[in-house]
Amino acid sequence: MFDLHKFVMDTVTVMIGKEPEYKVRQYALGWLEKDVLTQEDLAALEVHFAELATEEE
Repeated sequence: MFDLHKFVMDTVTVMIGKEPEYKVRQYALGWLEKDVLTQEDLAALEVHFAELATEEE
């Protein structure tokens, strides 16, 4: 069965590093408003942003 939550999280995770950070955040917040993502999901995305920033340094 199709899992929308997993699909959105996979999509957002792939966007990190390929799209500007503000666009990724806007996209994720849109899904948060639709109750597909949770605040815990956004916290997990913050970890990805931090890892990317560390890699770039």
